[in-house]
Amino acid sequence: MVREITLHRDHQKVVTNLHGTWRLVIRLRRRVVLDRIAAGLPSDDGHRVARDSYTYAALSLLWLLRLDGVASPQTSISLDEDTRESLASMRTVLANGQTSSHAIITTGHIGFWEIIPAALARPAVPVQTQWIVYRPLHNAALDDLVASIRSAPGRRFIADKKCYGLLRDVLQRPNANGNAAQLVGLVADQRCNSERTRATVTFLGQPTHMATGAARLHMETGATLWFTSVLHNKRFYESSDPSEKPFHLVLRPV
Repeated sequence: MVREITLHRDHQKVVTNLHGTWRLVIRLRRRVVLDRIAAGLPSDDGHRVARDSYTYAALSLLWLLRLDGVASPQTSISLDEDTRESLASMRTVLANGQTSSHAIITTGHIGFWEIIPAALARPAVPVQTQWIVYRPLHNAALDDLVASIRSAPGRRFIADKKCYGLLRDVLQRPNANGNAAQLVGLVADQRCNSERTRATVTFLGQPTHMATGAARLHMETGATLWFTSVLHNKRFYESSDPSEKPFHLVLRPV
């Protein structure tokens, strides 16, 4: 790679401690990943996708550990024309001052989702508070570390269990003069254990349970629904061109 990602000394220690765990997880999950990719792609494409997936996962970990040192994350993200138009539409919706002028963001475990809150914040988006649904890590020390990196003014992190009522109330708050817009962020590909609320779909020929929280919140509150993702830009690491940025934002209305 042409460029290097530097870490703070404390975060370097964390990476060292995580190394053994990372290798174990990779060994355990590699075969599962390859088998699932093989169900939908030819052999050559499957190995390429698996290789890229692990490369992107490593990049995401490194960027996460230095995210609090990135002064202006929005300047590190490129936009295509469709995303520019979607951002303009979102700004119009959030600033119109109606009760339902809030937004629900859905994403998946792809690219670098940890930077999405910074990408969809002021001044790019006129949002007052971001409500981010997350699943706490089992390791308390790691959970505290990740929470400290994720924290920023205007962000509220909500554990994923029994959060629906709170999020529904948030999305029904008045947005007086367009200055109190609320944004709720959900991971759409998270597993869903609730038999009452999950939807059963067919994916790659197999029955799969999908969470329905984002759709139900949209139907009950009228808040607009969007899909977003921040992808790693491979050209940033292969080129010394100063115009290249490490991330690429995708935003589309649903």
